[in-house]
Amino acid sequence: MNGDGTVPSDNPILPGAQARTYAFSLGHRNPQGLAVQPGTGVMFEVEHGATTNDEINILAPGKNYGWPDQEGFGGTAKGFTDPIWTSGSVTYATSGAAFVTGERWGAWAGSLFIATLKEQDLRRFAVSGTTVVPKEVLYDQKYGRLRSVVQGPDGALYLTTSNGSGDRVIRVAPR
Repeated sequence: MNGDGTVPSDNPILPGAQARTYAFSLGHRNPQGLAVQPGTGVMFEVEHGATTNDEINILAPGKNYGWPDQEGFGGTAKGFTDPIWTSGSVTYATSGAAFVTGERWGAWAGSLFIATLKEQDLRRFAVSGTTVVPKEVLYDQKYGRLRSVVQGPDGALYLTTSNGSGDRVIRVAPR
C-alpha cells in the first residue's frame, strides 16, 4: 500500500481482478517470514506446509504458488510457481527469515537464515541465484521455539523465541 492508501501502480492485476489489487501474489498457505536479498532486491518468503512441505519461495508479481491445490514441487505443470526449496515429507514450522551481510560473516555472508518453531533451531542456507542449499543447523533446541530472525544495524543476527513464557531476544554475533 502506498502512504496515501492507494494500490501501488506496479502491483499486478491478479487473475479475475479488473484492476490492480493490494495482493502481490497468491497461493500461499501460511507465510511466516520475508527477507529481501541484499544487492538484488529479490524477495524470499518462507511458509508452513499443512503437515509437510514447508517452503522457501521467491516472490514474483502475480504468481500463484499453488495453495490449496499444490504443496511442494510439481506445480508448474498445473500452472503454479514451484518453491525453490521444500522440507519434503517433514515440517520444521519455518518462521522468520533474514539474509546476513558484512565481511565479519566471512563465508557465511549472503546466507539466508531461517528460524524454526517445531524443530527449535536456526538453519543456514547458501544462496546462489534461485537455488538454496541447506548447510548448518544451529542452536538445535537450545532456546526453544525460534520465531523471528533479523540482522541488526550492528551486523549481528537477532532471534526471538516463542515459547509462551520467558521469551527473549538472542544476539548472534559474527566472528
